[in-house]
Amino acid sequence: MMPSAVFLIASSGAATLALGAGVLNGSFATPTRFMNRWQWENVWALWAVLAMFVLPWIVALATVPHLFATYQTVEVRHALLLVIAFGAGYGIAAICFGLGVEAIGIALNFAIALGTATAVGSAIPLFWFHAASVFTQQGYLIETGIAVIVIGIVLCGIAGRSKERDQARKLSEAKGPASSGFAKGLVLALVAGAGSALQNFGLAFGVPLLHRAAELGTPQSFQANVIWAPLLTATLIPYLLFCGRLWKKNHSWNLFFAPKTARYWWFGLVMGALWFSDDRHGAGFGMAAFHVCNHSHI
Repeated sequence: MMPSAVFLIASSGAATLALGAGVLNGSFATPTRFMNRWQWENVWALWAVLAMFVLPWIVALATVPHLFATYQTVEVRHALLLVIAFGAGYGIAAICFGLGVEAIGIALNFAIALGTATAVGSAIPLFWFHAASVFTQQGYLIETGIAVIVIGIVLCGIAGRSKERDQARKLSEAKGPASSGFAKGLVLALVAGAGSALQNFGLAFGVPLLHRAAELGTPQSFQANVIWAPLLTATLIPYLLFCGRLWKKNHSWNLFFAPKTARYWWFGLVMGALWFSDDRHGAGFGMAAFHVCNHSHI
């Protein structure tokens, strides 16, 4: 088969995987609509524990031979510490994302946060690691895409602000002036999107872990799981600290055991599985990239 045909087939399969990953990413927070008996910190803490700790380690243990031996050599310890540091920073961004959903809603928060993440995640590698490509045809193409994304973010912001003003007009004057929840939500969504780049840095600086996993016999499509497990665990730490503060402030810990909320635990599992299925290497965007790169020199 001709190389171009192979690449076309691989690209088609990768596009399907990427499309599926996008659907998962855009829908994982939907169950929060049916968990109104819980506070924000209850919903997102359950999701975080499942998505950032339980599932990553289950998958890593199932797919990586000699998993813990991967982390024990001197050569990889520096990389592991960097992965943990970037993961903790990403945890702060994840907190902002959850708060953004509460402030401006799922749809608008997703559009702004994911748009910002895509723009930042494309711009940093281009200008930092591939500066020689900035003024090439490929660089111009990437920069055009980033510009389109930024325009989309601005339009989402304008639309969201317009919606907020329309809602404010409908409020009774007796209730006083409405607080600008949109402005706060916009900042949270932008911080969440920009902070997502820290996750990419964790993956980039964790390459020595990939090499060690390969030496121990891990298949290429599963090697990134040695990074995802510690990266997401580090992400979880600031997240749980923030939720713990809210549990104490709002006296909301007992809501985990409130009547008629048993199904919420299943909703949390669904949220975690959807998010992790998209976010981890070996599925979703990660597997899509693997399929394309495996048949291309780009």
